[in-house]
Amino acid sequence: MNKFNYLLSIIILTVFLSACKKETPVNNNTSNPLGNSSPTLPSGAAGALYAINSNAFTQGSTITQGTAMAWFGSYTTTLQAGAVTCNSDSLSTQIPLVSYSYPWYESTLSGNNIDFSMNTVTWVVGGSGSVPAINFTDNAIFPVVNNFNAPATVSLSQPLTVTFSIANPYDQVICTIQGSKTAVNLNYASATSVTFTAAQLASTAVAGDNLLIQIMPVKWTTNTISGKVYYFVKENGFAQYATAQ
Repeated sequence: MNKFNYLLSIIILTVFLSACKKETPVNNNTSNPLGNSSPTLPSGAAGALYAINSNAFTQGSTITQGTAMAWFGSYTTTLQAGAVTCNSDSLSTQIPLVSYSYPWYESTLSGNNIDFSMNTVTWVVGGSGSVPAINFTDNAIFPVVNNFNAPATVSLSQPLTVTFSIANPYDQVICTIQGSKTAVNLNYASATSVTFTAAQLASTAVAGDNLLIQIMPVKWTTNTISGKVYYFVKENGFAQYATAQ
């Protein structure tokens, strides 16, 4: 697999598989398909619907993959919600990684790329049982990472500081480094830089590994439907490839 395709696959898989070390207080119920790279939502959510952009920068090219996920009830005590679509793309409930009372909804990674380029995200939920029907359009602007400064090579024996700026309002930023061994995610309410310690770096990879360095700002909007609060979440991950030394 070439580096470009490797990076894109890692970015997408990070959404599902990341193990996490957190710097800010987080929701303890993080055993979910998003991994611990899911944002820390306030308590009381009756469900969360995620529109996720993954942007890979490498070899002078950029590729963006749009995916979507949703849960209803709670992270693990998930509920059936009927048919769910995001920008007219149907989400399935076939998640092979975990088993819950009812699977999370997800778009198919091998299927169509969901286009979030206009910032408009329309969710339609058929509803089932205690989950009401939902028809909501989220027009909040995706936060965007600028001035992302990460090296092409990373020493596993020295701390790594990555600087960046974020345009447009956001509620949280998730900073990730991932190698062949594991991933480290640091969650902040606000940040313009992140430092990974030498111990954290050594835990992620071995020399010669491909590394993912990703900054993912998160913006959410709430809407109360049938007396229940639902979170409509936008994540916009920007990633670069590096080589571990």
